[in-house]
Amino acid sequence: MAEISGTGRKENSEAVYYQAAPPPPPVAGEGASCPGPRGRFFKGLTRVVLRGHRVMFLLSLCLFLLAQTVLFFRGQAKLITAMLKDDLKILLIVDDNVPDSRIKSLESKLFARDHVTYVKFVSRDESFALVQRQDPELAQTVLTFGQNPMPRYFSIKADDTALSNIGMWMQSAIMGRVEGISGVSYNPDAVYALLQAEFYSGLLSMVIAITAIAIILLAFFVELSAAKHLPLDYKFGQAVSWMLSGFLGAISAWAILWVMVYPMKHLSPMWWSAPVLWRQAGMLACGAVLGWTMFRWKETR
Repeated sequence: MAEISGTGRKENSEAVYYQAAPPPPPVAGEGASCPGPRGRFFKGLTRVVLRGHRVMFLLSLCLFLLAQTVLFFRGQAKLITAMLKDDLKILLIVDDNVPDSRIKSLESKLFARDHVTYVKFVSRDESFALVQRQDPELAQTVLTFGQNPMPRYFSIKADDTALSNIGMWMQSAIMGRVEGISGVSYNPDAVYALLQAEFYSGLLSMVIAITAIAIILLAFFVELSAAKHLPLDYKFGQAVSWMLSGFLGAISAWAILWVMVYPMKHLSPMWWSAPVLWRQAGMLACGAVLGWTMFRWKETR
């Protein structure tokens, strides 16, 4: 007769053996050989997206979307600079003792000064007519004085060199050198805003240029290293695929940005600036070069 011990051992006269204990239930997250539908979906998505040329497309899209944004704001800074320059008025008040016969010679002297790019004389009647167009109520108030009290003045424009230190330039080139000028009037805040807009425009231009040079240098050094190990036509089909991915990423970045900013053309036409074709062509070429470079770099690792 068989006996069963407390340890699960069975004994009889013919055989002695041990009964194996049942395996423990699997712990969640450990050894799951069959992922659920969500896990299979993300695993498949990762496998599809992380193909080399698709990664190149996403990299190019991100990089050139930033570059297109910088290029767009550079254009906006250029527009602001042009508007501020056109609106900036430097007025030189003519002394009341200067006869009208000397106005022409005085205008010639002003135009001959360094950094002066534009000179226009405005008479009393023209000055009053300007006030009347801009503020009719103020013009009616002016007429209560009995005669036209508006001054004669020259409206001048100066280049960037003079504007960068306009106060010193006024004292050295105008007030101390040209007789017949009794005063000067301009808005210093407008000058500072103009100089700041020009600085931003130049800064963004440098960022774009440095980025393009960096891509060119990257392509040069990668190709210099790859030429020692790989022929130029190595896996040419895959290389073209990577180039096309870089090109499509760059053109997609252009399309995304300009779809977002195109409504500005109708909402605020004065702020709209059309894309410059040669700059956009350079962006697309950089995208293709970047794709080729990244493929060659990958194959040499």
